[in-house]
Amino acid sequence: MATGRRSLVAAALVGALAAPASAANGDALVDQVWEDAARAASKGPVDVPLLDQAVLALPAGEVFVPQPQAERLLATLGERAAHPGLVGVVLPRDPRATWRLTLRFRQAGFVREDPATSWDADVLLQAVRDAAAARHSDREIVGWTQPPSHDAGRHRLAWALASRAGDAAPGSPADVDAEAELLGRDGDFRLEVATRDTDGTAAQAVVSRHADAIAFLAGKRHDDFAPATDRVASGSLAALLVSTAVSAQDGGAAPRGFARRHAVALAAGGAGLLVLLAVSAWWRRRRRGRRDRAPSFASTLAERGPGVGDNRDPASRRDA
Repeated sequence: MATGRRSLVAAALVGALAAPASAANGDALVDQVWEDAARAASKGPVDVPLLDQAVLALPAGEVFVPQPQAERLLATLGERAAHPGLVGVVLPRDPRATWRLTLRFRQAGFVREDPATSWDADVLLQAVRDAAAARHSDREIVGWTQPPSHDAGRHRLAWALASRAGDAAPGSPADVDAEAELLGRDGDFRLEVATRDTDGTAAQAVVSRHADAIAFLAGKRHDDFAPATDRVASGSLAALLVSTAVSAQDGGAAPRGFARRHAVALAAGGAGLLVLLAVSAWWRRRRRGRRDRAPSFASTLAERGPGVGDNRDPASRRDA
C-alpha cells in the first residue's frame, strides 16, 4: 500500500474508532481500550471458559474478548448502553468479515419448557410489537426473518427479527438481530449478531455455529435441574423470547447508527479486529515516532500463542 493511501486509511479508521470517545477522553483512551482488548483476547482454536457455566470451543480465525475489556470495546465502537450480563465479544480475524457476536448470561434460574406448546409466530410478533410500544421504543418492528423455533432436545431458542428506525423512510433497508438463547440449570446464555437485512442469513449462520460450539459444564446443564433445591425463573418460555427480542431492539439503535456513519472508513481497511488493531497501533507508532514499540494486534497474539487470555483452571473442560 502506498504511503499516502496508507495514511488516508489509517486516519479514516482511527477517526471512526475514536469518534465516540475522543471528545471527552482523547485518542489515548481509545488506543488503550484496543491494547487492553488485544492483551486479554483468547485466540482460537482454544476452549474459552464462560463464567462457571460453560465452555466455548472457539475456532481458528476468531478471537474472544472477555469482560471488562469487552464492555469498554463496545463503548468505543459506539454502544454506550449498558450490557447487563455481558460475558464477552467474539470477533473474526478475517478483515473481510464485518460481524461481531455478543454473548450474555442471565442468571435468572431454570426456565421450564413445555415441548407440547405450539407457537404462533404471528402472535409472538404482535407481543413483541406491544412490548416495544410499552417501552416507548423508537424502532419499527418489521417482522421475523427467521420465525422463532424451540429445540427441546438441545434446550435452545432461535430467531431473527427485522426492524428499522422509527424515522426511517418507508421501505428503507431494515436491520436484523439474529439471536439464540441457550438454556441451562442456573440461567441462559444469549447470543446476538446485529446486521443489515441483506446479511441476515449470514448472521443467523454465525449465531447458530457459535451456539453449537457452547457446551454447559456437567452439573450446569438444563437436564441437571434439581426440583427440590434449584431456583426456577419466573415467566414462560415465550415471555423470555419476547423480552429478549425487545431488549435487543433497545440496545441495538446506537451501534447501528455508528456503523452507518462510519461504514466507508470501516470498509476501507477491513472490519476485522485484526486489521483495526494493527492500523491503530501503526498510527500510534507514527505519531510517537517509535516503530520498535506498540506491537500490532497480530504480532501480540502470535508472540503469546494460542492460549492468550486463557485463565481457566484445569478442572474447566468442555463437557463431552
